[in-house]
Amino acid sequence: MSEKFLCLLATFDEETEKYMKGIERTINETGIVGKQTPNLSHHITMAYYDTNREEEIKKLLEEVCLKTKSFNLTFNHIGLFDLSVIFFAPDVNRELLSLHEEFDKEFINNDKGWTPHATIIIDNEENIQKVIPIVANNFMPINARVEKVSLYEFFPTRFIAEYNLQ
Repeated sequence: MSEKFLCLLATFDEETEKYMKGIERTINETGIVGKQTPNLSHHITMAYYDTNREEEIKKLLEEVCLKTKSFNLTFNHIGLFDLSVIFFAPDVNRELLSLHEEFDKEFINNDKGWTPHATIIIDNEENIQKVIPIVANNFMPINARVEKVSLYEFFPTRFIAEYNLQ
């Protein structure tokens, strides 16, 4: 994959976004803002692609969203990637797996695997250790609704397209 890349991001209902942003604000009040991409809705990354596939992926995005119903997803626990990322992890259900498979057919069996999650903060080990109790004390399981899928190019961040699920 080139230095720049495309991502498909599944996003949530307004109430879920407010809840996740609220926890992010509570973290920010401590002076820790993290290194995650600013001004993006919380999301689950569905797939990555090379930038030369933009038109193809836009068509795929539209086709999949036109035939896929929005669905519920329960975020019921907090997770860590090393001591650099804190995320909320969902109970994986059939709908989430099916959506992922629609977008990630060529990578579904690769050795990297896929851990569906919604990133709350990316930072250094010291800050993550400070933030863990804040997140743990403010976390409650939430019933989210996956409503949209967006296509972005990174880095720098460029919004390309977004479609509602049915």
